Amino acid sequence: MEKPYQGRAIVEDGPASVKITIPVKRNFATLFFIGFLLLNLSVGIVVICFGMSEIITQPIILLPFGIMLMPYVFVFRALWLILKGKEIIEVSDEAIYIERPSLFFRKPKTYNLQECINFRVQESLPYPFGTPLVLFAPLVSASTGLIIFDYGMKDVKFGSGIAAAEGRYILNIIKNRGFIAD
Repeated sequence: MEKPYQGRAIVEDGPASVKITIPVKRNFATLFFIGFLLLNLSVGIVVICFGMSEIITQPIILLPFGIMLMPYVFVFRALWLILKGKEIIEVSDEAIYIERPSLFFRKPKTYNLQECINFRVQESLPYPFGTPLVLFAPLVSASTGLIIFDYGMKDVKFGSGIAAAEGRYILNIIKNRGFIAD
């Protein structure tokens, strides 16, 4: 008999707030692609180093060599986000704090809870197989998620990579604590 899905979100219920931590969903196709990319970059740099071994001692050659190493920074950052990234949502009486994993420097966002209206759970993604960039969804998750609320004239989404039932469960916890109205 199959066990029921327990969800990925970790909900910590504190005295003044609710903290929800959602780990990034690991996609093995993305991990394979990043591993393949790292292998190709490594082979390319080794071939170039052996081919230029006589002139690599010149200081001017070190600049293009350093530029060739730049993809490693982005690839390792992407690998780190897929393995250790997490989305953190903290709801208190005054604000909703959302921190998402990102490839580049992105500040956590804080929203005034009195301005947040119409909390809802999107039942399914608009695409039949997930996001168009399903392999890189953890890396480009600027506005993905199943839990949505209106903030002014903008929809704010969070809860990337969770099931709709888990989104309803999280939203019910927030409603039961009295942070948002039905």
